[in-house]
Amino acid sequence: ELDGRVELDDAYLGGELAQIKAPTLVMWGEHDMAPAALGQFVADQIPAGRFEYLPGVGHFPFLEAPEKTAELIANFVKGDGAR
Repeated sequence: ELDGRVELDDAYLGGELAQIKAPTLVMWGEHDMAPAALGQFVADQIPAGRFEYLPGVGHFPFLEAPEKTAELIANFVKGDGAR
């Protein structure tokens, strides 16, 4: 579940996110340092952004859940993920 308030002070976001043209996969662990709602917000600001929430994972999904991370990246690269 993606509960919690997004605090824009949690990270510098500026107006640059909307300028990213490449499809972008934003993966966010449940136990990351910033709330998952911030990750969702970031992905929503990128025109071709996609957000993936990883339950039980922290800040390093490639170390903590390598198989799931590889699956998400592979599917995204194949074109299954860009909105």
